[in-house]
Amino acid sequence: MPSQTKKSDKAISVSGAKLIGPIEIFKSAFNVYRENKNSLILNTVLKVCFCFLGLIISVFQIENIFLASSIYVFLLVCSFYFDIQLLLILKNQSKRFWPDFQASAKYFWTYALLYLSLGVVIWLGLLLFVLPGLILMVFFSLVLCTMVFEDLKYWPAIKRGFSLAAKNWFGIFLRFIFLILAFLAFSLVYFIIIFAFSLVCFVIGIPALGSAFYIAFYMIYVFLAMCLSYSFVIIYTTLIYKSLAAKK
Repeated sequence: MPSQTKKSDKAISVSGAKLIGPIEIFKSAFNVYRENKNSLILNTVLKVCFCFLGLIISVFQIENIFLASSIYVFLLVCSFYFDIQLLLILKNQSKRFWPDFQASAKYFWTYALLYLSLGVVIWLGLLLFVLPGLILMVFFSLVLCTMVFEDLKYWPAIKRGFSLAAKNWFGIFLRFIFLILAFLAFSLVYFIIIFAFSLVCFVIGIPALGSAFYIAFYMIYVFLAMCLSYSFVIIYTTLIYKSLAAKK
């Protein structure tokens, strides 16, 4: 096992005897977030702000194709940097934001090639038959982690990630289903709160206030949901990888 993986075992404490359960992953993920909250919060906020910037630019529909393409490429590059940096924060546990951001350059081209090529393969699987795309998503879910944590290049990262997932495909699939259900439950609670508040406003005769609150709260919710889900999904996936990579 590469030395980089061993170095981070202490930081992300999981059992190496088997694929850890979803509840344990959630508990460990919250611990990881708490221990690295400053770097993770800054990374997440910047990442989501760049995503919102891309959405805002798309609304204006820039007619200059070269300018629009240049902006989107810049935003994509920044997005990749923040993704890599987040993995480096989890790997190094150094709590140093900018050094990890600068170190992302080492992995940029391999990460970009993996992200884009695997994304195209998965997209084709989803487009053609849906099910093959879902199967491939699980098979390739750990590739980016192996690339950063084990300092692997393009093809070795694919083989390593695929090997880990192939031996534990169903277990990984169930854990991602659990994660999706958890996010759905969170969304359900949000909609119940919004509906209850809007109903109260309507009953007391101020539906306009309820509507304004709904719009404002919805925008805040979307921003916070993107912030929380972005970091949490990567931490969650990293913990799955760590438990499998630690197996003898």
